[in-house]
Amino acid sequence: MSDGWHYAQGQKSFGPLDLSKMQEVFSKASNPRNILVWKVGFKEWKRAEDVPELAGLIYKPPPLPPDQSISPETTAAPINEAAAKWIRGLPRRWAMGGLVLGLVWSVTSSALQGSFVDPAGGHLAGLVRLLLLIVIPLCVLGFVWGTSERFYLERMTQSSARFERAINRYAWRQTGKAILCGVLFALFTHGLGLFRSFKPWDSEANITANITSISGYVWLAIPVGLLVGIFTRQNLKRRLSNENPN
Repeated sequence: MSDGWHYAQGQKSFGPLDLSKMQEVFSKASNPRNILVWKVGFKEWKRAEDVPELAGLIYKPPPLPPDQSISPETTAAPINEAAAKWIRGLPRRWAMGGLVLGLVWSVTSSALQGSFVDPAGGHLAGLVRLLLLIVIPLCVLGFVWGTSERFYLERMTQSSARFERAINRYAWRQTGKAILCGVLFALFTHGLGLFRSFKPWDSEANITANITSISGYVWLAIPVGLLVGIFTRQNLKRRLSNENPN
């Protein structure tokens, strides 16, 4: 029975009390473990810590330290193997994406400019120039892009809350990176004079023209980054939910 408890204080005994009242007694005592207790069925008085029914009222786990409290900010994100493998493969996939973009860009720009007809130095030299000045740089940019995203997401997995925010902002983050890559690629190609050289930065008109040229790359990069970001975010979410991606 849970009722009928007596406890001793000095030479006096008090009771009978139920467990809730006994818990109040223990909470007010300086040393509740050594309080003598008795109820029907006991041959003699016992210390409270020696009675299993009462020991649970005395010993309670201490509160967790602030830095170990369980919260979304300190709990690691639950990442399955499919999602972890997808994240590890980001550098390779982005490098391949840069390679494909470079090839498409090379073919399209060369066709529009008529460079296929009679390239300077012959067709082999023209192909080498396209590989060195467009395809490979875009492949390298894609690899750097994917590597930075991989390390960022792996760092965010240490907190489920931060990882969820990272996924929700994935498309916007990729758009920002696409803009940066567009600016870098514009500086690279214009600096080498591949398509069009920068005008001297010596007048307001020339500066405006150069900035306009760079802006063209940026405007092309924005939809690419946004669409790729949305697609890859959904791809990652399918893996996190253990769905089978097509």
